[in-house]
This record gives sequence, C-alpha cells and structure tokens, in this order.
Amino acid sequence: KLQFLYFIVMEEEKDGTVLSTSMNLIATMVGLAVLSMPNAAGGSGMVFFWGTFVVCFVMFFFSLKSFADAARPHNCANYQEVLEVYIGKSSSYIMQAAWLMMALMVVASYLIVTADAFHKFSSVSGVVSHSALLGIAAGVMLPISLPKSLHSVRLISTFSNIAVLLIFVAIVINWGTGDHNGEKESVSWGPNDTSITLSTGPLVAGGFGCHINGIRGLYELKNKNDFTKIILIVGVVGTAFYSIFVIAALSAYGSDVDGDIQKNLQGVPGGIARVAMGTATVLKAPLIIQPTRDMIEVLLNVPKGIGYNVLLTTTFIGGALGSAYALGSLSTAMTLLSGTSGVTITWILPGVVLWYYKKGTGYAAAGTVNDDEVRDEIEPETLIGDSGRFTAVLLVAGGAVFVGLTFASQLYKL
Repeated sequence: KLQFLYFIVMEEEKDGTVLSTSMNLIATMVGLAVLSMPNAAGGSGMVFFWGTFVVCFVMFFFSLKSFADAARPHNCANYQEVLEVYIGKSSSYIMQAAWLMMALMVVASYLIVTADAFHKFSSVSGVVSHSALLGIAAGVMLPISLPKSLHSVRLISTFSNIAVLLIFVAIVINWGTGDHNGEKESVSWGPNDTSITLSTGPLVAGGFGCHINGIRGLYELKNKNDFTKIILIVGVVGTAFYSIFVIAALSAYGSDVDGDIQKNLQGVPGGIARVAMGTATVLKAPLIIQPTRDMIEVLLNVPKGIGYNVLLTTTFIGGALGSAYALGSLSTAMTLLSGTSGVTITWILPGVVLWYYKKGTGYAAAGTVNDDEVRDEIEPETLIGDSGRFTAVLLVAGGAVFVGLTFASQLYKL
C-alpha cells in the first residue's frame, strides 16, 4: 500500500494523452473569471466585449503555441525552465515572484469562494462557522494536491469541469428569474460603465490563461506533435463555454447582471450553482499548487521525497489559508493580480521568449543557462523571420496595455 501511495504521489508520468491534457488545461483555464464575464459584457457593451474576446483568443493561441515551440528543442519540463533556456536564470525569478504571489491569492480565493458557497446554506451556517469551512476546504485540497504529475490529476480536472458546467445548468433552470422580478435591462452595443470597460480586457485575458501548466502538459505528452491540436481544443472549448455562459446569463438577467452571477440565482438553481462552484474551486487547487511546488523545490533546492512533497504542499496551503482568514474578500486583489501577474505570465514573458527564439539568441540549454559566454550563440531550430518577431512584439505590447488598463480601472473607481 505504501509503495502504491508513493507511486501515485511521486511518479512523474509521461503518459499524457490529448484527452487528459486537454481536460487539465481546460480546468486550469475556466476558473473564477467565468462568474464575472457576464457583468463585463453587460458593462462594456457587446461590440467591445466580443472584440476583446476575439483578440484574447488569438493571443492565447499564438502565445502558448510559440512558448511550446521554444520549449520542445530543450525538452523543458516546466514554464520556468523555458525562461532559463532563452533569457537566463535571473529572468525566471521575475516570473516566479509573479506566479508565487498570484498562486497564493488564487488558492486563498478558492478557499473563500468554497466557504462562502456552502456557508450560504442555512443548514450549514447554523452548524459550521465560515472559518471552519475555510479549514475544511484546505483539508480537502491537501491530499488531492500531493501528486507531482499533471497526468495523475486528470480525473479530478474532469470532475471540476463537470462542476463548472452545472453552474450553466443552474442559469438555464433559473432563466428569466432572479432578483429582477421578471424585468431586465437590455444589453447595449456600446460601453455603459467606464470602470467595467477598462477592466474587461485584463479579465478576459486572464480567462484564457493556462500557460503555467501548458509546458508541463507538453512535457508529459506521449506524442509531442499533438500539442497544437490540444491548444486548439482547449481554446475552442473554453471559448464555447464562455460564450454560451455569457449569452445565457445576459438573456436571463440583462446588462445589470451582478459581478458574481451566483448572487442572481435564487432558490434551487442558486443552491446548485453554489455547490457546483464550491466543488469546482476545491478540485482546481492541484492545477495551481503543482507548478507552485515545483518552483519552490527548484528555488530552495529541495531533495526529492514524499516527506518534502507533503511538507511543501502543507506549508503552501497553510499560507493560502492564512491569507484567506486575514483578507476575507479578494475581489480587488484578484483583479490587480490577474491584470498584472496574470498578463505577465500569459502574454509578456512568452513574447520575450519568442523574440529570443526567433532571433536565434539567448542561452543554449538548461545546463548552460548561467554561462554568459554562450549568450547570443545558439542557432534557432525553427526560424520564420519577421512574422515571429512581430508576434513577439504584439504579445509584449498587448500585455503592457492590459497592465495599464488594470490600474486605470482601479484608479477610476477612486
């Protein structure tokens, strides 16, 4: 039994398939942003929202595809190794700092959303406090986050995706009802809320973020040539889900749909949505904790072993639990982190890597990333000329614009 447990937790499988990798990346992509997208569409207007949506889908495809192309020649196992290969080890510290901060807040928000969801039931709130529910959620996250292989949590990701779909089912059941008493404000074509309009781009861009697990998924794939197909599957499925979700929500509640759509749902549908969201957020935790633990292991040079694995996982979840207790609500923090750290990870850094990859400069391999003498000496495995460099500039510039919009949306609220 102990040997079986060790295999489940510590084995780094390379048996990834198109289905399992797609499920993991879809579960990584479709997160808490889905609750706010209908509000963003209602506040920014249909033309601006869907235009932004198309731009973010295109950027998602090219950024993840380019990043994967750069990772393959050196068989990089994770996101930070790609940075080390092409830009140097010191540059990876920027990404690691951005990700660690974001990951802590994301897992803390998962805990808060889960506790809030179940605490709204009078039968639960009368017996278990909100603080206790936070602890219970953290306790559930711990064992399912221990496996080191992304492939090992494919079933958990599948159940998470099913739970998110139940929120859509709840909206359909509750169609045309909620807190509008049968009346709803029609959705305009143009923007009608400046603050929401400014934050729409960063929100949608964050909704297409799965890059942190993308390279790990590529590394574990049995057939690496399937990865482009996987990117398309993930992008199309994510786009279809977001689109149907937004259209259904706006049809049911109009443009004044709440920033957390769960608040619009009443009665049984509201209960279904809360249980589904609480379940989905807990099951998404391994997809955030796995890459975070990998980074900490590299930074601290932690030896391999199940004991260290359990210790790091427990410590990180404990930190997220402490953050959840201290902050209570993370809406503003999550907006800032999604529009800064999130955009940096999904657009800006992949753009920088793509520039070095297509230009044929950078560090030659993971084993020589600290050797300045090899900089600017490698030959690119694939060179497509100016189009690749144009895409790189577009990713970095687009990311910079969205970071600016994130701060502008917060300043506008003041």
